[in-house]
Amino acid sequence: NVDSAIVTLTQRTEPLAALTDPASFDRLVRGAFASRRKTLWNNLVVLFGKTNKAAIRSALTTAAIDPGTRAERLSIADFARLDRALRAADLISQAHA
Repeated sequence: NVDSAIVTLTQRTEPLAALTDPASFDRLVRGAFASRRKTLWNNLVVLFGKTNKAAIRSALTTAAIDPGTRAERLSIADFARLDRALRAADLISQAHA
């Protein structure tokens, strides 16, 4: 027996979030999910470096995101807010590639 299914995908006319730089957003999301079972805080410290802890904490506060949460709990809108806050803190350019 073979079960089959058809899935139809419809492209959105409007994105879920307005992004200034989709590449940096992608880097942020990938960094947030880099290590399974780690908190967002730990993954961001790895991504942006230990010397930027105060700026990371400030960006999380600005974005109204709990540092102890895990990346899978965030929505696309949460990531977009965090991306804007990290950009305002001038951290986006400092992400480790």
